[in-house]
Amino acid sequence: YSVDWGDGTPVENFASYEKATHRYIYSEILVDPLSYKPVKQVMIKITGAGIKTLNLSSFTNTPFKEVKGKCTTLESLSCESTDIEKFELIGVNALLSLASAFSACRRLKEVIIDTTTVTTFNQCFDGCYLLEEMPDFITVNATDFSKMFEYCYSLHKTRDYNTTNATTIQSMFTTCQSLTRTPVLTAPSLNSNSSMLIYRDNNNLVEIPRLDFSSYYTNVTYLTFNCPRLKKVGVVGPIRKSVDLSRTGLDSREALLSFLNEIVLENVQNVLTLPTGSISLLTQADIDTALSKDWTIAE
Repeated sequence: YSVDWGDGTPVENFASYEKATHRYIYSEILVDPLSYKPVKQVMIKITGAGIKTLNLSSFTNTPFKEVKGKCTTLESLSCESTDIEKFELIGVNALLSLASAFSACRRLKEVIIDTTTVTTFNQCFDGCYLLEEMPDFITVNATDFSKMFEYCYSLHKTRDYNTTNATTIQSMFTTCQSLTRTPVLTAPSLNSNSSMLIYRDNNNLVEIPRLDFSSYYTNVTYLTFNCPRLKKVGVVGPIRKSVDLSRTGLDSREALLSFLNEIVLENVQNVLTLPTGSISLLTQADIDTALSKDWTIAE
C-alpha cells in the first residue's frame, strides 16, 4: 500500500503489515486558506489493493479531524485513542469486527460505516466521552455487544439495535451519565454463562422500556446497579437468579408492580431485592402474588 502524507513529501510505499510512520515539520506545513482559524492541517491518503486491516491507533498524538474513505475488503479497523471527530467509510462489505475500534476516542462525535457483516462490537465506543448519539448501525449479525458504549458520558440519543443474535450485552451502557431512556433490547439468544450487568452508574437513567429475555437464561445477578433515578424497568422473559434493584428509584407501587407483573423468576431460591422502604408500598395481595411465584422479597 502507499501513503501520501499530504505535506508535499513524496508518496511512500509500504509492504503488507509494515507500519507506516512519518514525521511532520510544522514550519513547512501551510496554513489552510479555507479555515476561519489559522490552522495547519494535512490530508493523508492511503491507497492499496486488498486492504483487510486499518490501524490508525499509532496516531495518538495527532489531532485527527476526520477520516473518510472507501474500502471493500476491510475486515477490521482500529482508531483507538486517537483524537478523531468523524469517521466515514463507504463500500465496506467484509468488515467482521469493530472490537475496541474507537475505544478512548474522546473527541469522536460521528461514525458512518456499513456494519451489516460485523459480528462483534465489544468495547467499540468505550470511553468516547463526546459521542452523543448511537450510530445508525445494522447489527443483525452481531453476537457481542459487551461494553459497547461504556463510559460514553454524553450519550443521550438512542436507537433500537437488532440484538436478536446477541450472546452477550454485558455492561453495554455502563456509566452513560447522560442517558435517560435506553433503547429496546430483545435478546433471546443470550449466553447462559455471561454476566447480565447492563446498566451501572447511570445517574440520570429514568426508563428501561423493554428488555426481552425470552430464552432460557440462567446468570442474571444484577439488571441495574446504582441507577438512583430509574422509575421504570420493563423486563420480559424468565430469569433464573436473584435480581437486585435496591439502588434504583422504583419508589412507587405502580413502578414496582410494572416490574413484578412482567418478570418471571423461575427458581425457588430467587431473591428480589427492592429499594429500602419500598416493600411498605405494596399491599399484602401484591406480596402474596410474589410469594406464590416462590420469590423472596427483600430490601
